[in-house]
Amino acid sequence: MESKIIIFDFDGTLVDSFEYAISAFNNISQKYNLKKVSPEEIPRLRNLSSLELLKEWQISFWKMPFVIRSARKEFGRHIDSVKFFPEVENILMELKKRGYSLSLLTSNSQENIDYFLKKHNLAVFDFVYGGCGLFSKSRFMRKILKKYDHKNSEVFGVGDETRDIEAAKKSGIKAVAVSWGFNSREILEKYQPDYLLDNLSELLKII
Repeated sequence: MESKIIIFDFDGTLVDSFEYAISAFNNISQKYNLKKVSPEEIPRLRNLSSLELLKEWQISFWKMPFVIRSARKEFGRHIDSVKFFPEVENILMELKKRGYSLSLLTSNSQENIDYFLKKHNLAVFDFVYGGCGLFSKSRFMRKILKKYDHKNSEVFGVGDETRDIEAAKKSGIKAVAVSWGFNSREILEKYQPDYLLDNLSELLKII
């Protein structure tokens, strides 16, 4: 019998953290000589790929780890204000009830994720990986798959950014993009995910 494995992103996919992520970025911008993000330019930024965003913000690859580390720490100051998107907890519980294997893979810090999951008493994930590099998700996806006996499994990677689609495809799993996170539906479509959801409840139908 074929089993189902679902690897979820965190920010913008399961939780509504966009406001706090932008706030964290703006709060560290002066330290790294970066331009702050204004509310007026957010719609345009949502139509940029992950690589295009780095170029937009003039963040070099050597500077990127330092910026991310500082942003994670700053984000942690707001973690108590971060909330799940509506119905996410119920949908995750239903997926688990159906016997699906769930994992969480995020660029947010392990400390932030562990704290959040413990606070919400949510123990549905078999594996939780935080601190993943922006462009190293595919490596961690393969690491997760090695922990499962996935030869007879259908595997899905669920995320809200273009880099999530790229990571899923590179890992040889089905890419499920969600339209309510950071990247716009328009640019997500250009990256041709296997599925593009407008509500997480749709995941219950496609798998």
